[in-house]
Amino acid sequence: MKNEQIIAAARRLFNRYGFKKVSMDEIASEAGVTKKTVYTYFSSKEELLKYCIKEELQNMRKII
Repeated sequence: MKNEQIIAAARRLFNRYGFKKVSMDEIASEAGVTKKTVYTYFSSKEELLKYCIKEELQNMRKII
């Protein structure tokens, strides 16, 4: 559940501000969790972005 909140928050922020301008603190705040919780699920912002991209590619494959 919390990881889904984190992913959704990251996706919103990445879309709105771009990857470089978003911090892990902002993602945690948007998701309503602590930064420590974010790092429990994802070791870095890059890993979180890769997860979002991978998930999006899987969704595209289902559509095709």
